Amino acid sequence: MPSNFHVARADLNFEAGFSEPEFALFRDTAELLRQLFKRLEPHGARLSEIRVERGAGSAADFHVLCYLFNFWMTIRIRVDRIEIICSEFPRDYAEKFSAAIVDTLGAISSFRGDLSFRAYALVIGLHGSVDLTFRTLLRQFRRISCLRQRLTL
Repeated sequence: MPSNFHVARADLNFEAGFSEPEFALFRDTAELLRQLFKRLEPHGARLSEIRVERGAGSAADFHVLCYLFNFWMTIRIRVDRIEIICSEFPRDYAEKFSAAIVDTLGAISSFRGDLSFRAYALVIGLHGSVDLTFRTLLRQFRRISCLRQRLTL
């Protein structure tokens, strides 16, 4: 039974993991910030929205934090990965967000040319409503669940 899904809101999480922890990444923080700002300034980066976070002092807590697009995009550059979280993902910003993600990876690659990535992950969450009654929706899940049980037996 086909139904329509009406997207009300979307969010995005992107992660690029380094092949191994890059402990020397923050050795020259000034140059790292320069490269990052140079690449992200065309996307609206401001000095007041880029900072170094030391956390509780562990290597896992230390990161560079940057906000873009009126705080819709949060970028964290850590010792072992780059995390990008978009709390809002408006359809008309898809190209802009994509370009900012590519430029973030480019800034880190420019800064450390020998750096390699082991894996990338992208999750897009869609929040909305379906043109079904609750009872009909539950029946569909029940059918799927029964089918899965038969396939695993």
